[in-house]
Amino acid sequence: MSVSPEELVPAPGHWPVDPQDDVPIREDRIWVDGCFDFSHHGHAGAMLQARRLGNELYVGVHSDEAILENKGPTVMTLEERVAAVEACRWATRCIPRAPYVTSLSWVSHYGCKYVVHGDDITSDSNGEDCYRFVKAAGRFRVVKRTPGISTTDLVGRMLLCTKGHFIKSVKDTLAGVEGSDNQEERKQFGVELMQRIRDYATDESGLRPGPQVWSWTGSKPAKVSDTVVEAGAFETLVNGKAIKPGQRVVYVDGGFDLFSSGHIEFLRQVLELEELEGRRRGWYDTEQVEKRLHDFGEDYPPAYVVAGIHDDDVINHWKGLNYPIMNIFERGLCVLQCRYIHAVIFSAPFSPSQLYLEAMPFGVPNVVYHGPTTFIPLTYDPYTAPKRMAEEQFKDKKIHILLAASGSVAAIKLPNIAEALGRHKNVCIRIIVTKSAEKFLSGQSSEQPLLDALKQLPAVDAIYRDEDEWKDPWIRGEPILHIELRKWAHVLLVAPLSANTLAKMTMGIADNLLLSVIRAWDTTGKVDFGLKDRKPVVFVAPAMNTAMWNHPVTKRQLKILTDEWGI
Repeated sequence: MSVSPEELVPAPGHWPVDPQDDVPIREDRIWVDGCFDFSHHGHAGAMLQARRLGNELYVGVHSDEAILENKGPTVMTLEERVAAVEACRWATRCIPRAPYVTSLSWVSHYGCKYVVHGDDITSDSNGEDCYRFVKAAGRFRVVKRTPGISTTDLVGRMLLCTKGHFIKSVKDTLAGVEGSDNQEERKQFGVELMQRIRDYATDESGLRPGPQVWSWTGSKPAKVSDTVVEAGAFETLVNGKAIKPGQRVVYVDGGFDLFSSGHIEFLRQVLELEELEGRRRGWYDTEQVEKRLHDFGEDYPPAYVVAGIHDDDVINHWKGLNYPIMNIFERGLCVLQCRYIHAVIFSAPFSPSQLYLEAMPFGVPNVVYHGPTTFIPLTYDPYTAPKRMAEEQFKDKKIHILLAASGSVAAIKLPNIAEALGRHKNVCIRIIVTKSAEKFLSGQSSEQPLLDALKQLPAVDAIYRDEDEWKDPWIRGEPILHIELRKWAHVLLVAPLSANTLAKMTMGIADNLLLSVIRAWDTTGKVDFGLKDRKPVVFVAPAMNTAMWNHPVTKRQLKILTDEWGI
């Protein structure tokens, strides 16, 4: 038997998320709640409509226990359902374990004036209206329920193995050519569907332009396999926010069927990795942020994530049965509402060819991401082209210099070395500094440039510190920094090379980023064969106290480098 909503009010200090004290009620802070199980674009549509009624949207998510008592067992756990809500671009805050029968105490505690719900009826286990209390208080608002999609419908498709939901052509469906036998119904459906795409392609307010939306047209063989490659044709569906100067173009693709916490976490990790890459190249340095604010009136992220969505027949070709359970529009709208993407391409090919990637209206992607595993038995690697293109970046006809400074007082000369090397137009420099080197650099003369200022030199690509590699938590499948730097570099110049780093180097110790690069170095020229047109070399500039330099141990260590390493 359901308990009264007032009995479910947490004691002070036990609210699921802050604030723990009541806050003033705001007219522009809206509340919605629900199960959000088997999350689909209909849930996002309700949140979008609610968000447009105010400036903030608080979303209550019912617990597994409350849903079991009032409706039945859930498919997704509370944590998975919360992840789906938090990924929605229009949700300001997610409130887990909100009562199944909407409580005025909960709504008011979080400062929300109005509660919004669709125009369908929701009842508790006693058959009573879940919104009876907020309706009685005059704090209820109704929005239109998204037609044609529901959790019940999705479950039915799985159980009955139907294919009636498949879309053959995105272009024909939007044009009113494909669909119902009635021409007027087809046209009306196409118009409504296009409007829904425009609605979902909005920013956090739900009112201003957000993600761009494109469709790609190519032959079926080019969409399904790697035997036919085509540039195809890109058509603008929604002209949203375009890529801005300095942003890296990031491409991901997939079916994104039954859009779940797994898809969401993948997209979140992609953005997280790009945030890390942005920090490495100084994206969040004060002067860079101020420049973007001055030039564009707002700041923006370092990456522009483009998500390609495969056609229904492409997914069915590989997975069989009645997959995908959601058609391409349903899957595309799920991705489009996600806060971790900036553009969507409908009908993307299963294998992104070089011609396809080079024809993208956003520019050639800087990087293509894909998860480490697949549940589809494949006959070929669909990412051969982007992998080959990634290898080509190492063949930019420039000399890649990895300039490293270890803990010697001579580290104060690092800016001078970088500036001198940077005068040559055919070099690209990445810098590694140890913690000890940074201590010396922090005490250098005010007349010399600071370490982070070196990022402004045209030849300096990035600056790396130990913490850039040992990221916590480590994400399975992400690139290992010291290996990536080894692959990239033609030359490793350690200047200065301290006595401590020299000793560790000859003993094979790898307890920081620099020593890990050295330990993984391709001393034969065969490890990274194909990535470089020359054998990578190492130069060192030992710098230490005279007594340490003259010590016999130092001589033996240098002999190891010259005799065994060829340094």
